[in-house]
Amino acid sequence: MFVDWSPRYSIGVAPMDEAHKKLMALMNQLHEQRAASDGKPELRRTLKALADFTIRHFREEEAYMQSIEFPGLANHKLIHAKLLEQLNEHANAFETGDGSLPDQFFTFLKVWLTAHICGIDTKYAEHSRAKH
Repeated sequence: MFVDWSPRYSIGVAPMDEAHKKLMALMNQLHEQRAASDGKPELRRTLKALADFTIRHFREEEAYMQSIEFPGLANHKLIHAKLLEQLNEHANAFETGDGSLPDQFFTFLKVWLTAHICGIDTKYAEHSRAKH
């Protein structure tokens, strides 16, 4: 398994934890498809699903942060925008290149998700707990 859910990734906000699990599942699927030498159309579908779900998740996460009046929302939005920009750069390289997904892409995914969850996502979760 490329990235495995563990309790250390739980931020204690159930809808966000579920979304993070789904992101991991899509990343794992993409990693497995690459390992199985699936073709560009299959990889493209999963990469698009990952990108689409990431956009949706970021919107939901930002709406949640707004609902709890999280003071770090503006900065979190900037981080989300940067991550989406990087994801798009990788997707464009995939489309214009030979249709492969290099190791550096998967390193980006793993670092992005684990650092994002364990780093900045825990801040809004702590704010939420303190507020309630």
